[in-house]
Amino acid sequence: MKAVLPAYIKPALMVSAILMLAAFFMGRAALSITMALFVMASAVCFNKEDWQVFRKARFLHMMALLFLIPFVSGLWSGDFNSWMGMIQVKLPLLILPVCAVVLYRFSVKDFQYVSLAFIAAAVLACCYSLWQYSFQPVAIQQTYLKAKVLPVPLSGDHIRLAWAVLIAYLLLFELLLAKFKSISYKWKAAAITGLVFLQCTCTSFLLKQV
Repeated sequence: MKAVLPAYIKPALMVSAILMLAAFFMGRAALSITMALFVMASAVCFNKEDWQVFRKARFLHMMALLFLIPFVSGLWSGDFNSWMGMIQVKLPLLILPVCAVVLYRFSVKDFQYVSLAFIAAAVLACCYSLWQYSFQPVAIQQTYLKAKVLPVPLSGDHIRLAWAVLIAYLLLFELLLAKFKSISYKWKAAAITGLVFLQCTCTSFLLKQV
């Protein structure tokens, strides 16, 4: 049984979650501030039952695994201080999934609305890059040969966009698993197409950072 959220905290959680997701497509300062607001709002109502929910939440597990990528890299790092600095920067990837468990107290529709809004924003951000490429393909191809990536929004922050697209991919995967048995064939095909599109785009952005 889901724990009931206090009347005053539910709007704060919803607003802070929406602002945090929107901040992925704004500046880094906005993202840091909204993350802090969301963590504080979540901490107010976090309890033992939320740990039980976290143990069964696939999406939150997948989010937490993103932290393991830079964390495990320390096994091969020769610069401990640099590795610790990177871990501090990536720490929200571990904290946010734990705090986000309180969102599971919301209704299914609330979760779907927030998820779909974020997925739509990620798709539009990717379409922006494709739109830029359609106007100057030759010039972009020449810069690509010099290890440059496609033009992206977010002030050219490719890493932040890559993480946003990856989170959108995980959200879409979670929604697909939840509704796979009840949706029609055409919606299954549309969802799978969206998954492939986001995966290919995200993989392209991430590989260019290696």
